[in-house]
Amino acid sequence: MKAACQCQWALVGGTVRTQDPAKPLARAVALGGDRIIAVGDSDTILELCDDSTRVVELNGALVLPGFMDSHFHLYESCFFNLGLDLSQVTGLKQLARAVARKAAGLPAGTWIWGNGWFEPGWPGKRMPCRRDLDAAAPDHPVLLWRADLHLAVANSRALAAAGIDCRTPDPRFGVIDRDGRGRPTGILRDLAINLVKKVIPPPDGRLMEAALADLTAKLHACGITAVHDVHLMGGMAAPAALAFWQSVNAKGLLKLRCWTALAGELLPEALALGLKTGFGDQRLQVGHLKYFGDGSMGARTAWQLEPYRDGGCKCLKISHRLNFTLPVKVRPGTNTC
Repeated sequence: MKAACQCQWALVGGTVRTQDPAKPLARAVALGGDRIIAVGDSDTILELCDDSTRVVELNGALVLPGFMDSHFHLYESCFFNLGLDLSQVTGLKQLARAVARKAAGLPAGTWIWGNGWFEPGWPGKRMPCRRDLDAAAPDHPVLLWRADLHLAVANSRALAAAGIDCRTPDPRFGVIDRDGRGRPTGILRDLAINLVKKVIPPPDGRLMEAALADLTAKLHACGITAVHDVHLMGGMAAPAALAFWQSVNAKGLLKLRCWTALAGELLPEALALGLKTGFGDQRLQVGHLKYFGDGSMGARTAWQLEPYRDGGCKCLKISHRLNFTLPVKVRPGTNTC
């Protein structure tokens, strides 16, 4: 009995960049299962095919290995995909209208979240505050992240749900902006955001799975097939993210190779469990530890040697007590960041 053909797909007649210095160019690729079987000229690859093989004529088109995005907030992107996309908002009025429209379709008390707003290009260049969001959605708690994810604005209902008032101290590695009378303005920087985020009910797992499928299709369209999934400061989402990735991977829904980071704050727990980099399978692996040294330029929380020109410094100098030593070798001329 003839053995089944291993070549399920054949891409022929293309310009294949192999990333192999010894043979940087080829014309065709044979694929089987989750493996590249062979790379070579079109005639050689066609010899590996039978009637069951799907042959794609590329007509000279370029073929590249899938890209890996080395800094991607994949779990958070799924969460944000369920909220408001504010990346195209051009001013405070348009942002308020987007929030009001969302609120109109939701029962009172339902959380509204979103991300992507970026005020430097707006008229007046003013950030939104709680009063702007109160007017747009007086009956809903609202939390909207700035594009850099190091700053967010909450309305009065969201602040109240988190127990934030004029007596609330700034959390470690976070800033609660206040007006001249000490009242929170709604602007939260870095770990102050988590005071509100932690009281938002977890999103439905099926909705997160649908969001992942939508996001994956967009990444695939850009040639991205793998990501380093990193998390926001404080690592609050890291346990939920790892649980989610394991769930979707077990269901066969993870169509990306995911190298997921662990928050540096969780190092003792990771060591106690015996976790090591590389734990997992071909789709999902535990990756590196992520630490923060300070905040961000956009949120004015990045530590600077000189004051910010606009005087908006809320600088955070973050230190971590590490009970281990890392040997590091740096070649001459290497940039570090």
